[in-house]
Amino acid sequence: MYYWYPKATGRQLNEKLGKVHFWLSFVAITSSHADVLPGHGRAVRRLYDPTVYAHGRGLQALNVLISWGAWAWARAALLHRELSSSA
Repeated sequence: MYYWYPKATGRQLNEKLGKVHFWLSFVAITSSHADVLPGHGRAVRRLYDPTVYAHGRGLQALNVLISWGAWAWARAALLHRELSSSA
């Protein structure tokens, strides 16, 4: 986005906003994919309530982290879109 947008539109993006967007997205994406990091158990993604099963109860905190990470990722994208369109 940061490479092709100026080429397509002839308009530069705010560099500071780009760096903030990158780091917010990096942290959010990393936390939303925390189950694939080494040392974590594989979280089952297709269960509505993983605490029904014994193996899912230990992963509830990881499931909450993944959910918050996904929401933060969406918020970072919307914030970037909002701020870059107003500039």
